[in-house]
Amino acid sequence: MFKILGSLLLGYVAYCLYTGRTFAKSGVWGREFARDEAPCRYWSSVAVYAVLALALMTVFCRGAVTRR
Repeated sequence: MFKILGSLLLGYVAYCLYTGRTFAKSGVWGREFARDEAPCRYWSSVAVYAVLALALMTVFCRGAVTRR
């Protein structure tokens, strides 16, 4: 289950890198950040999504296997 979620999130990271836009939590709801308008926020959100995807596919998968 976690590998599927991680793969989907990595797909979203690839989509963000391709389009140059990402959606991240900001304030009450969220906000779209563009690579050329807010590069620091854009790259920060892409990095957070990438780290979360890798954690979902590695750390959380190991925890689910050891609980069985």
